[in-house]
Amino acid sequence: MSQVPTNVGVVGSCEAESIRACTISSLVSIDVIDPTIIFVLKSESATLANIKSTKDFSINILSGEQAHLSQIYSNLRTENENPDHTKYWEAYKTGVPIITNSHLSFVCVFTASQELKNTTIVFAKVTEVIKSNSDNPLVYFERKYFGLKGIN
Repeated sequence: MSQVPTNVGVVGSCEAESIRACTISSLVSIDVIDPTIIFVLKSESATLANIKSTKDFSINILSGEQAHLSQIYSNLRTENENPDHTKYWEAYKTGVPIITNSHLSFVCVFTASQELKNTTIVFAKVTEVIKSNSDNPLVYFERKYFGLKGIN
């Protein structure tokens, strides 16, 4: 799968006074009439448990300048969000945390999940799309990050 170029996103939700987040690269749109997306998380993921509990969350498609956030949230193995990391987030008007200056953010509501052997497919309804002025989305390909700025 490392040969398939893909966008890079971070799923974020509120958990008490902190933010629960993790990196995803499996985002797929499955319905454009009733905006629905799916993505995959590890079944034992604390972020998955929190999304199922709170129902409201964001998916933030990172910009070319935010590769470090992908690394932070793919390697985060602590029980609670590091307070130093909250500087990357802001509360949207609905209260859902979104990453500041991300390429694109989706405000979502958890609708269903499908458990597989070690992973879970998450189904979510997109309630809002927040666009930034970014023209440089982050792409992951061959285990490296690339920005798309300047490609015509």
